[in-house]
Amino acid sequence: MIAHPCLSERNIEFQDFRKNVPSSEGLNHFLDQMKSEGGHDSQGEFTLSLEKAAEKLKKFQLTDPNLFMLNLVACAVLRGASYFSVNYSDDVLRVSFDGQLFERTELESIFYSQEHSQRELAVALTAAKSLEPSTLLFESSGSLSWEEETPSFSQASETKNAFILVEKVSRPTSFFARRPAHRANAAWEFPLQSSCMFAPLELTLNHRRLNQRKFQVRTPAFVIQGPGAYLPELVKVGRNDSVVSELSSQHEFSAVIGASANEWARTWSFVVNGVTFTRPATALPFPGLGGVVFTSKLQKNLSHSDLVEDDNFTELVKELEVRLEEFVRRHLSLMHLDEESTKHWVEPGLQVGKALYERGENREAARIEAWAYGQKAKHGAGRPAGSTNFAKRYQEPLVFLLDFLHWCPTENLAHQLRLLSGQTRKADGELLVPWLSNAPPQALKLLFAQTAPAFPGKLEWDVFQPLLQAALETDFAAEVLQFLKNKTENLSKWLNPSQRKGLLLSADLLHSKGRLDFKEWLSNALQEGGLEIDASLSEWIKECRNKELAEHVVAEQSKKMRIRSLATAQARFSRFLTEPGTHFNAIRGALLAALKETREADTRADLLALFNIFETHSSRSAISNGQPWHTHRVALVIAVADRDWKRAEKFHHQAHQKLREHWFSHLLLADIALAQDNRTTATTHYQRSLDLYPSSSDAREGLIEVSPQEARSELWVARARSQGVSDLESYLAYQDALHDFSHNKAFREWVKLRALTSFAQNRAGDVPTLSRSRWLAQDHEFVFLALTKPAVVRAHLRDLRRRGNYSEAGAARARFRLAQQLSLSVNHPLEWKMEFRDSDETRLELAESAPELPPTTPKPSTKFKPLR
Repeated sequence: MIAHPCLSERNIEFQDFRKNVPSSEGLNHFLDQMKSEGGHDSQGEFTLSLEKAAEKLKKFQLTDPNLFMLNLVACAVLRGASYFSVNYSDDVLRVSFDGQLFERTELESIFYSQEHSQRELAVALTAAKSLEPSTLLFESSGSLSWEEETPSFSQASETKNAFILVEKVSRPTSFFARRPAHRANAAWEFPLQSSCMFAPLELTLNHRRLNQRKFQVRTPAFVIQGPGAYLPELVKVGRNDSVVSELSSQHEFSAVIGASANEWARTWSFVVNGVTFTRPATALPFPGLGGVVFTSKLQKNLSHSDLVEDDNFTELVKELEVRLEEFVRRHLSLMHLDEESTKHWVEPGLQVGKALYERGENREAARIEAWAYGQKAKHGAGRPAGSTNFAKRYQEPLVFLLDFLHWCPTENLAHQLRLLSGQTRKADGELLVPWLSNAPPQALKLLFAQTAPAFPGKLEWDVFQPLLQAALETDFAAEVLQFLKNKTENLSKWLNPSQRKGLLLSADLLHSKGRLDFKEWLSNALQEGGLEIDASLSEWIKECRNKELAEHVVAEQSKKMRIRSLATAQARFSRFLTEPGTHFNAIRGALLAALKETREADTRADLLALFNIFETHSSRSAISNGQPWHTHRVALVIAVADRDWKRAEKFHHQAHQKLREHWFSHLLLADIALAQDNRTTATTHYQRSLDLYPSSSDAREGLIEVSPQEARSELWVARARSQGVSDLESYLAYQDALHDFSHNKAFREWVKLRALTSFAQNRAGDVPTLSRSRWLAQDHEFVFLALTKPAVVRAHLRDLRRRGNYSEAGAARARFRLAQQLSLSVNHPLEWKMEFRDSDETRLELAESAPELPPTTPKPSTKFKPLR
């Protein structure tokens, strides 16, 4: 039901007027009866029996007589008025408007005339009369006065359209009676203001304008202009590059149509002769749109409260649909939309596309739907249409895809193609295949020109490759190959992995076509850092047509780069021993480079452990291969990297299953137990290590560390005394121990002094100035001390444990073990000492007694000497 806007407000006087419409005494019924009882004679005299007319007028009333003002506005519009002025004061209502005047004969016939303006005036006068005013007068060229039961007619003294109504009220007789300060709003004011805001004339109430002078239109929007129809002044609001499109129609109406972002488009307003009737936006088949339609061809019902949905109304709605389709096809589908406009205009576009598809206009439907879905994709909307496969929907699918890619950015083309295919898990290599089936060369060329600039960045190789193969079978294949060659020349280390893969496979393709030397290109790429030898490169090479050639180049370059990196590490390590800290990061970088170029598991384990000496490395890459010494290395790496003592202990025990009778394996188990403050287990393994290898200084000192505190000082003194005076470190420790012990100083202070004086490679009397915290805080200081002054490190580890810092001491001990295994040789590649490598000579799980170390292996000691 279309109703006056005013009736949607909370105004009690207007709420139920629709429900009280007379069923048998409607206006048309009344007028028909009046026509049957009177007529015109040859002189134009009104011969209707006024007594019978008066009787009829008493019976007939509009459901809400206060709506008479709306009929007056409609009358003024039909008479061509340019203004409609209302003045109201002291219970006197005066209305004036210009336009065509009413002759006396017209006024005399208004109650049975079929002319629209006369009928509107008759309804207005009849409704106003039912309010029982003291005076009711309408003057034009003729005059109608209706103070009694029946109206009287005469010639007007002034030729103008004027309506005067004087309300019948009781007034105080006293001159000094108090009058109200402000007049109350008359009941006819609210419908006048609410239902005539779009009236096509200047509407004023007491000199204040009520209706809109201009329409603010947010673009995109469109207007329809019929012959002779009224169209308000429009003011564009929105993007400068968007316009309000103008369409023409042969039907006698005009309209302004836009999205609900416009206040006037939140409903559909039908302005019939200046009076507005509304419908909700959902009542018409235009999703997300609304507008204002100006027409005089629609019919009102008997109570003038609604529009009749007759053939004229249906024809008007169909014409709006036709013009919407025209707007979408000729204007909207050529525009870029912002995010806000997309919300409102995509659905109408899809509606038009669907209608075109159902009519068989497949190509045009593809173009418009591509625009709609492209706008949605550009602003991150969801799936286009459920599981629809758009490649199979159209007779020429590339028409859709080309337009879709024109409107939609290609940052995530693979994702968009999956949505268009209706299969979100479709493989990259299959995304473009359905679109290329039976595609003409010219369409392929357009698609290539549109997508190729995004390769290899936004468009990955797997998605691009089917189009590439199809394009190479056309007459513009030479241009395609030249494009690929230009791309391969731009390889750099700053590209991401997918871009590198695309350029590698492009170079491989160009080699097969005789346009590029793949071996030279790949060698340069590896040397300059454009490609890195890693697991990803190995997988990419599997897809190459020239796989064997690529593998040969990679193997050759890998060997060169690994040797070069190891040599660099050696040279920098040699300098590090004389200038600690200066080249620490350089050694780390060289070892990391060598690690990247290494494929053999044993060699990688060696390098990984070396790398952990200089920087903590993720233990996730340290996985045991079942070889015992390698597994011990994994455990040390875990202890250094994550301080995950439980996991490290698990790996140590796993390795120990094959090295049950090896002294160094027991020593490592004792260290990991002591790191967790498990002194009982540590004592067992230190003792077993010493039993298997009595010369082990580490095992003997470990036993002293876990011995009872009251016996520890005497054990240290005995240990120092047993070394003899030929060993400078032991001699200094012995002298200092005797000196401090004889003065009953705390054993902790004796250990501290011993740490500062026991340097095997320093001359007697040298005392370092290194603070206790510095050697742990700075990596290069720790590694340097571990390699050149191990006694200092061991003393500090004992001090940490005595102070209860078992976690810190455990990590430092594990790292110290790693550093102790590092060869000091600078003339040969860095490698592990023999007792910590996996080889036939060191797999001692079958040994029946304590092993004798090979002659070439240096005797394990707390000191290191360079290998010659």
